[in-house]
Amino acid sequence: MLSIKNISKIYKTSKGNVVALKDLSLEIDEGEVICLLGPNGAGKTTTIKLIGTFVNPTTGTISYNNISITQRSKYLKNISVLFEGNRSVIWSLKVEENLEYFCGIRGLRLKDVKERIIKYMKIFGLEEYKGKFVNELSRGNQQKLAVASVLVLGTPVVLLDEPTLGLDFETSDNLMNIIKKEVDDNKKIFIITSHDADFIDKIASRIVIIDKGEVKGIFKVEELKSITKEENFKNAYLKYIKNKYERKN
Repeated sequence: MLSIKNISKIYKTSKGNVVALKDLSLEIDEGEVICLLGPNGAGKTTTIKLIGTFVNPTTGTISYNNISITQRSKYLKNISVLFEGNRSVIWSLKVEENLEYFCGIRGLRLKDVKERIIKYMKIFGLEEYKGKFVNELSRGNQQKLAVASVLVLGTPVVLLDEPTLGLDFETSDNLMNIIKKEVDDNKKIFIITSHDADFIDKIASRIVIIDKGEVKGIFKVEELKSITKEENFKNAYLKYIKNKYERKN
């Protein structure tokens, strides 16, 4: 279980304190897919950074199976992270070398992960490009490689920041099926930020709605649809946000 208790992140600036995330609490069981929703700057990526230990919380605690983020090296053996864009690939390496590199820096022996590397190249249709440098790939194939470089690590918790960015419909659906299989077969936890409503609708166990650093609601997809009386997930989300804000104003 991934346990998040009363996590907040406040940045001190010359103009005063900026609340990036305020008092998030969430218990996530094995085999759950949690999707973080909200406008740009809402606090979604901050949440990913906190869980991934890229920034320290101002208040609160995070742990995986009772291993606290304060035990960083032990905790991080269970976590892998993809950030938005091409930051999760090494441009000076070839496709297969990228996957080998990321396994290597995690302390995984090449002979132990060779079959896994081949598996993910095949899953993402990257076999024919394995000898090409990253900058020779299309934007979509770069994103495929970035996602593969995270999944190949085999960690029980996977954090994905906008994983469908730059992917065509077919590849996005393929990624969704890959995540579902990882959840079904290995009971992995996925925490995903996305603006792709259709993707979220089909994959999320629960959604966490965040705006201006504050948690506005935590729901199952069907629960949100029921509350708003909308069959379409995108419409349900927009209606919930609009009504919540109207009631507060």
